Amino acid sequence: RLSPILYLFQRMASALGINIISPLLDHRPENPDINYTRNPLKGLFELHAAVRAAKRKLKGIKAPVCALQADDDPVIRRSAIDLLCRKAGSKIKERHCVHSGRHVIIRGETSREVFETIGNFLDKMSFAR
Repeated sequence: RLSPILYLFQRMASALGINIISPLLDHRPENPDINYTRNPLKGLFELHAAVRAAKRKLKGIKAPVCALQADDDPVIRRSAIDLLCRKAGSKIKERHCVHSGRHVIIRGETSREVFETIGNFLDKMSFAR
């Protein structure tokens, strides 16, 4: 949440020749084989802006929505799935929680459940036509 403030502070300090905040933040990723161990502060700033823009566009989603999230996701707040389902303009919305403390639920022990849930949703949508 503080990424916009930190990014602007880092840019102003850097312009003055002061290096108080590193432009790269150390990160311990859940999947180090596919994720970066350092993230640019500017990237977090841009992600924050993208999330705000996406929230404004949710009502324009008319396609069926199948939202999945871990019940103990360490990255995304539990309320995010509720916001998506409440604000999306689709008439067909399903939300599913997977019992996991991981963010990337398409890998590891939850992957089968996730893919089965998605497959079942797609099967239902093919009958809805």
